[in-house]
Amino acid sequence: KQWLARVYVATFGYSLKSELASREILKPLLKAHRVALGSGDIEFSLFAAAVYVRTAVFVATPLTQLVSEIYTFIHLMDSYQQTSTSRFMRPTYQFALNMIGRSRSPAILTGEAMDEEKVLAEARKGHVGSVVTAVYTFKLILLYHFGLNKAAEEVAAILEKCDLSTYTSFS
Repeated sequence: KQWLARVYVATFGYSLKSELASREILKPLLKAHRVALGSGDIEFSLFAAAVYVRTAVFVATPLTQLVSEIYTFIHLMDSYQQTSTSRFMRPTYQFALNMIGRSRSPAILTGEAMDEEKVLAEARKGHVGSVVTAVYTFKLILLYHFGLNKAAEEVAAILEKCDLSTYTSFS
């Protein structure tokens, strides 16, 4: 049980992304989260949750369900002081909130989960490329989705300069 989460995150979260349908990856990642949480491997439990969320948001998981799950995961992360994982998940959370209309501006990642400008400033200051890339990736999707093509081009140009090596292959 102690190794299940680590093996499942590596296998289903990274290695088998191109081999399996994305929906087939979700259940093992949730199992990894639950088993690791039960065995006390908090770090990998919450890492599995983060990989689950990143996959679920891209495979048409109903967003109201996903928002509820992400809220629970983030509060669990905060209670266990897993701030880096929480920080990485917040752009996904705000993206989902924006997509269901729970933000003032649908194309800006600012609202209940995060403040886009603040998160970007903190991530740049701390050299946390994965968070910067996540913010710009979700911002690009929102801009495109809402027909703001000129702004999407500008964000795409910024994203091209981001270090994508901190991202999973699926992302």
